[in-house]
Amino acid sequence: MLKSKKIEVKPIDVIKDRRKLAILFVGLAVGLFIVWQYQGSNRKTEPENNVSRKSQRKEIQDLYEKQKFDDVIPKLQSQLKSEPQNQQLRSLLASSFWRTGKIDESFREYKKILKLDPSNGETLYLLSILAGQLKKPKQELDYTKKATTAKPESAQFKVKLARLYSQNSKHEEAIEIWKKLINEFDDTQVDKDELYFELAKVFIEVGDESQAREAIQAGLEKDPNSKNLLALQDSL
Repeated sequence: MLKSKKIEVKPIDVIKDRRKLAILFVGLAVGLFIVWQYQGSNRKTEPENNVSRKSQRKEIQDLYEKQKFDDVIPKLQSQLKSEPQNQQLRSLLASSFWRTGKIDESFREYKKILKLDPSNGETLYLLSILAGQLKKPKQELDYTKKATTAKPESAQFKVKLARLYSQNSKHEEAIEIWKKLINEFDDTQVDKDELYFELAKVFIEVGDESQAREAIQAGLEKDPNSKNLLALQDSL
């Protein structure tokens, strides 16, 4: 059996279209989209003479877009007292809490949102990230599994699930997910060499040097200059 070896490599992101996206801005991006929804969905139904409500909505939009989250939070909370089922407002509140570092509060609000749409993959994924930040590993894994089930076409969700399986010593499950990612997604969606790198690391963890070498070789065929794969190869 191989002993587990610690390989010093830089953190990687195998999702090409997410490479430059910081997790902390996910809430902001989601929230900005919701602002647009909130403004548009109410325009047709509100009375034209309801100047006060239109003014409040405009103020919330302006504060959020200017990232004045500490100012917009109490206004959102006030609005939600009269509109407790308004999912758009609650999404803005959850995102604003996230952006101000109030992770517990954000987690609570996203769970309320999930109750209204239990199979929403994006909400499940956001909850998995928040659960991770709150050091709730069981919930993090559970929400990630549900997000992957709700949106199986998301490579990003599957990558997170595979990594969580590895962290929880569920190596067979991790191997299965990495192989699915390699087989189900093309080179324009993911970096296959990095997927093989992740797969090889799991094989090393379980002591299967032969399979690890095969994964490394397959990855090097995709990118012969991959520093991560070359470092892993040299460690065997």
